[in-house]
Amino acid sequence: MVEQFPSGELHFDVCNRLSIQIQKVNPVVRRSGSTLHWAVNGPADIVDAVPAARLLAWQSAFDSDTFDLLTPVNRWLGRAMAAVAPLRKIGQYHRYAFGQPEIGKR
Repeated sequence: MVEQFPSGELHFDVCNRLSIQIQKVNPVVRRSGSTLHWAVNGPADIVDAVPAARLLAWQSAFDSDTFDLLTPVNRWLGRAMAAVAPLRKIGQYHRYAFGQPEIGKR
């Protein structure tokens, strides 16, 4: 993307290494028949791999606004998972910018 466009933003969710290792217990992954192969443990993984990328925002899925939309049972489970350091970053949302935006555009 950063080589094909003069500027832009990238927004995506990622799984960390632990999430990849335990993906078979994730009902969404299991039902989809997917197999996840790569992990992002934090913003440094992206910035190191793509030096043109500038971190704009990062958060654990447990801290997102959408977390509040889960069922009470899933929110309770998520809060319990977030209290365990290795599980806190199991799902993440990332936002990066690259290039120089046109003047007057954001």
